[in-house]
Amino acid sequence: MTKARKSKISRTANQAQKPSFLLLFDPRCFEALTLGREPTLPYSHDKNLLLLAHEALRLKSDVYIAAFAGPTRVVSALKIKQVYPYFEADVSSITDTDMTVVTSSGIENLRLKDVYPEAIILGVVPALHMIESPHLFDGEYVLQWLKAARKHVDYFITQNDRMRGILSTLVHWLARWDPYDRTFVAPLGYASGQATRLEKARARKDLGVCEETVLLVSAGGAWPWTDLDTLVKAMLLYAEQGGNSVRLYLPGLTQPDNDERNPVADKIKGLAKRYPQHFSDQLSANKTITIQSDWSSGGRNLPKILEAADLGVNVNKEGLESWQSHRVRFVDYLSSGLPVLSTIGCTLSEQMSGSCKLVKAGSVSSYVEAIRSLESDPNTLIRLTRQAEQDRIKLNSSNTYGKVLPKIISGTKRDTSNLPKSVIEAETEQVVAQYRNAVAARIASLMDA
Repeated sequence: MTKARKSKISRTANQAQKPSFLLLFDPRCFEALTLGREPTLPYSHDKNLLLLAHEALRLKSDVYIAAFAGPTRVVSALKIKQVYPYFEADVSSITDTDMTVVTSSGIENLRLKDVYPEAIILGVVPALHMIESPHLFDGEYVLQWLKAARKHVDYFITQNDRMRGILSTLVHWLARWDPYDRTFVAPLGYASGQATRLEKARARKDLGVCEETVLLVSAGGAWPWTDLDTLVKAMLLYAEQGGNSVRLYLPGLTQPDNDERNPVADKIKGLAKRYPQHFSDQLSANKTITIQSDWSSGGRNLPKILEAADLGVNVNKEGLESWQSHRVRFVDYLSSGLPVLSTIGCTLSEQMSGSCKLVKAGSVSSYVEAIRSLESDPNTLIRLTRQAEQDRIKLNSSNTYGKVLPKIISGTKRDTSNLPKSVIEAETEQVVAQYRNAVAARIASLMDA
């Protein structure tokens, strides 16, 4: 449990020179941190904030976290003592507004320039889902996001250069200033204090996985943009043709808080009904495909299943979403020293190609060829695993946030007093909603130009 020792913060002249960070979390993620010692969260985006906190502590900064609750001053927070390998914090009262950096992964919650006038307002951008799927975000959300980006945020952090370019185009187009030169790239990775995969043999024994099995594991859900339906088709074809060494684990097809129509999950469910002899919900059943119906249950076993795995699965359909995204599941694999079965085209698979067995999205034959090579040539897996151990160093937070934070601390606030008028000036949800529906097409056309 989080320690609850009460302390009051009163800054002296010496303390004023010490950097201080206030990190604003999704309320559900904040609650999860207060209830347990392991730095795990229900929503992956706020993992970026944990790594930022880890590196801020390494810079000898004071780091506070709170749940965001509108454009108001935070008066009670947790003062973090340690993030990894175990989360430790004290309950604190904050008696002033003298923060060096105020940040969140929810850009819409950073309308705080007037609340923290001396602080650098930092927007951490884990993903840009509203570019690819604007229908999932209503006009009010987009309005508040753009208001924060236009008037309040001093610096951004994105996951890769592609995302940086799209963010620059989006904000410049709708909010009428170009944040490119005030955007840093610091991809989500892992902290040096995080546990690594050490007990593969023991995990396999506990789960009933044979030593000879090549186990593929997906650490994420079957979202509409994933190509997991093609992978499942390929695994079934492989099994129907006599293959029995390679197996696949999927942690779940649905999520309790997500009611979006999902054709990928529907296709997989249809295949499970058609070929029940190849499916099970238990790894020990030794079936070609093990699949949990719901992520909320299947996801709880992932740490041990990843320990037992040989390759992680990061397969996505072609499109802007896959081209620009930084997949948390890919990070989970590589930080554990696992190579990755990945579709061609995503940023991480291009940067870490030596750690990847690459396949073409939508091509069953491409997948089957890759699966058979894992079975027929043991050296393939050995080579990929060795390279993964080397590539994982690139995602150590000391090489990402550790290099960016000193630049942000020493940065300057942005002057927003003379911005040209933009769509936001109308301050109506209807006007922004009109632009929201054109965002994906506009960005896609610019990327093709």
